[in-house]
Amino acid sequence: MWDNFILNFNPTVLDVIRRDSQKSGYLNFEQYRHELKIIGQYIKDDNTSLCRHNFRLNSHPNTIFWEEGCLRLYFYQGNTIQDSLQINIEFWESGNLNVFLYEQNSRILDDISNSNIVCNEANKLYDNGFTDHNGVRNNLFQVKWIGKVYQNSSFPMYSDLKTVINSLTDLYKIILRCHNMKKLQDIIQHNYQLIFTGAPGTGKSFSANELAENLTGYTQDNAIFKNRVEFVQFHPSYDYTDFMEGLKPKKPKNGDVGGFELRNGIFKEFCRKAGVIERIIYQNPAASNYTAILKDLDNACKGLSSNVKSFWQGWLNEKATQQQHDYSPNHLPIFVFIIDEINRAELSKVFGELMYCLEPEYRGAKGAVKTQYSYMNTEETAFTRYDDDRFFIPSNLYIIGTMNDIDRSVEVFDFALRRRFAWHEIKVKEVMRDVLTSIFIAKKNPYWGSKIDKLATKADNLNSVISSGPLNEHYHIGPSYFGKIVNYGNNDDAYQKLWNNHLRLLIYEYVRGMGSELEDKILTESKEAFFA
Repeated sequence: MWDNFILNFNPTVLDVIRRDSQKSGYLNFEQYRHELKIIGQYIKDDNTSLCRHNFRLNSHPNTIFWEEGCLRLYFYQGNTIQDSLQINIEFWESGNLNVFLYEQNSRILDDISNSNIVCNEANKLYDNGFTDHNGVRNNLFQVKWIGKVYQNSSFPMYSDLKTVINSLTDLYKIILRCHNMKKLQDIIQHNYQLIFTGAPGTGKSFSANELAENLTGYTQDNAIFKNRVEFVQFHPSYDYTDFMEGLKPKKPKNGDVGGFELRNGIFKEFCRKAGVIERIIYQNPAASNYTAILKDLDNACKGLSSNVKSFWQGWLNEKATQQQHDYSPNHLPIFVFIIDEINRAELSKVFGELMYCLEPEYRGAKGAVKTQYSYMNTEETAFTRYDDDRFFIPSNLYIIGTMNDIDRSVEVFDFALRRRFAWHEIKVKEVMRDVLTSIFIAKKNPYWGSKIDKLATKADNLNSVISSGPLNEHYHIGPSYFGKIVNYGNNDDAYQKLWNNHLRLLIYEYVRGMGSELEDKILTESKEAFFA
């Protein structure tokens, strides 16, 4: 597939074909069949032939072919052309790059091509973003690479082509992530809360951030993402005063003795930021138009950083420019709160009365409650009004949690709280190869990229041993652990170092306390399975 193509990409082969094609004007397909196979060896099906096609006729799955004035690469994510996600890439001799996405060979990917995150990233990488053949931003999209003039009106030199391919790789990964995340996005938009659970090292935190990217429409390196997504990691000493609000020591000023003052916790402060519009309308139901909301914006942003007011003012101005005046919750920008290791804190003490607000049917203003310290609020800490404060979780705020329920020193996730979240289990075997591929691409390591199948097989063998005894599949070792092999050099000695420094010690922790005989048996069988 495309990931393996990038890891093993040999640009000199393309350049050889390009130069020889310049001499002859057209490609002698039989003469360059070998070179084309080198390019396509990682991305074509074994039973698929490489063949010469006439202009704009369809190709076989995973085929690379050369035709008059165009190098075409067709990739399929799926077993057959009928059930696949298809990406067609065309390099034209004018220096333009066209990219087309289809699902099931004919239906265009509505959810992907209309995705903010795909469009935003494509606009960063390319000249004029996504348009269809009529120049309209629509389902079928076309990406134009910034055109350059090449000698002899031929294809880009391989150094330029490699730059394009590297950029396209980033876009391709985002496209597939958006496609794979669509189901989870639908789940959380109906439930407001979702928890990723699974064995250690399965990429739960990574998946949480991916889902946040899809919900907000921006990648993690974007300033808008950082403004609309908050991250916190729970631990045993985390409580209500850290999360919601509480009395904290006050720094002495001008010789006074200090004392205590009410301060908002990270969640309440984030809810104040995300819920600016909904808070304004809650206090003044008549303020449902641009002028009224803008007038109350200063009061709603008291105690918040200046960039919060700038964000909402810019959003309001953009809505006014587009003649859009619906400020109901469904039309507000999405904010995401990520709680890593959510079950490491005593959750009933952390959430308190917020348990009520977490119910999907009580999300937003209809779920407003008085909090423990509501009578102490000031204009800078109040959620609605300091003299009669109420709190609610904004309708445009989604909560994503991650947890590993095999840890021995964690709090119980009680049933009352459990039913307020949707759950998604990430299973090791289902994500092993994809996560390893992402790790090796990120590390730019083609050596281990070419050995993904071997490493994944070793991982499968090891995990089979783990779940065949007193343990179960929840104790399987995830791809993040096996991806650490990239830190130990590009040779077979790295397997031993990975075992000694990571795998053996983790398995020992799993079996510690089961008795020396059983501990030794599981460790021995695990080692034999890994090195088989």
